[in-house]
Amino acid sequence: IRGISERFYRGDSAETWAQFGQFLEGLQWVVEACAALEQAQTANRVFAAWHSLEADLSDLGVQIRELMGAVETRDPIRIADLIGYEIVPVLSRIQEHIRLTQEGAIDHA
Repeated sequence: IRGISERFYRGDSAETWAQFGQFLEGLQWVVEACAALEQAQTANRVFAAWHSLEADLSDLGVQIRELMGAVETRDPIRIADLIGYEIVPVLSRIQEHIRLTQEGAIDHA
């Protein structure tokens, strides 16, 4: 992911935009996976750190909207900043929540 950010800092070539498209597809998958976690939570499967994950998911939504604004204005520096300084840290926190959830599921199996 950081590679895409770095490429936008260097300029927005056709290859960079193609990789950005792949990044967006992956981001869509993350959003869908998190929606599934939310549905599981609603179905009374309690995750220990749900409120923290929920806050990170909300933050991710905000950052995605910001990213779409930067895409609309074709601002490669803003896109790079958002990916590198906002989205990557949120995704890292979400990844940690998922890891802890998996460990908890294994411990309770």
